[in-house]
Amino acid sequence: MPNIRCYLKSVALLIAGLLGACNLEGADMDASNFFQPEMVSLLQDIQRDNRKRAEQKIRSGVSLNVHGKDGITPLFWLIINKDKPAIKLALQLGSDPNFSDPVGDTPIVVVAGGNDDEMLEILLQAGANPNSLDSNGYPTLFAAIGTSNWAQIKRLIAAGSDINLTDKRNVNSAHYALYINNFEVAHYLMELGADHAGRTPGGSDMAWQIHDSLSNILLDTDTDAYKWAGKVKQQLIDRGVSFPPLSPKEVRVKWAEEGREN
Repeated sequence: MPNIRCYLKSVALLIAGLLGACNLEGADMDASNFFQPEMVSLLQDIQRDNRKRAEQKIRSGVSLNVHGKDGITPLFWLIINKDKPAIKLALQLGSDPNFSDPVGDTPIVVVAGGNDDEMLEILLQAGANPNSLDSNGYPTLFAAIGTSNWAQIKRLIAAGSDINLTDKRNVNSAHYALYINNFEVAHYLMELGADHAGRTPGGSDMAWQIHDSLSNILLDTDTDAYKWAGKVKQQLIDRGVSFPPLSPKEVRVKWAEEGREN
């Protein structure tokens, strides 16, 4: 069963002319294909800005926080259709911005990292949790970092995103930025106070990530990436980190000697 992230990715690809993602080529997003008639009627009222009729249906027991076919929610359906006035009205009428699809993805973790900053703002204004984790355990902020969307990175942090919130591997936002070679963002997050000392279960930390990048990956010293990586290294040195740092293998050996589990 495809989840909502799959739907949104597919719709974006369909718009771009790249058909077939997640078996949704030619998918008909008509509300009647996903929801019961009473929900279809409610969504029609919302899209027509008929607040009074929509409120009447909600008072009669029709909830905006339900799962339709394939786990789609009314709010996700409106987001897919990019109907921002209807999205705002649905949120005002009680649609929960933190109501997830069956696998745990909420609207904000899907919208973050995309090119619609206004949609992200609508969700945040309605109370979407900026520290939501997606179904794979990645913080929302990671999505914005992954696409270098500076506006979203700064907006999420202003809204309360914890820069030290980690994924399942104990990787925080700055460490994640290093993993994807986004050294400028890592530098920015370090300036904001991102922790540098966390290690993955395999023994890697930010110091090793920078050391490995500067030694083995970033071979052209004239690139912006190399220069930003050097700045991150200096930040670590200023925090008392010695180079070269222990390798993940050396860390695991040390842990074994100490009787620690990874």
